[in-house]
Amino acid sequence: SGGGAPCIMNAANEVAVKKFMQGEIRFPDIYNVTKSTLDAVGFYDISSVDDVLACHIMSTLAAEEISKSYIISE
Repeated sequence: SGGGAPCIMNAANEVAVKKFMQGEIRFPDIYNVTKSTLDAVGFYDISSVDDVLACHIMSTLAAEEISKSYIISE
């Protein structure tokens, strides 16, 4: 979808894989967190390095919040 999509997906994937490796979410939820983050953040215009950094921070925060709904109950 262009724009900041690669940055959004990368940030969300980093969060989701970390949660999976820590045993907090299931493997299929890596996809769910990434897709939900991409949907939540939507299009993000990238025209500078500062835009990439801002996109990454915003996407990481969104993925952290979204991943809470996939936490495995004990």
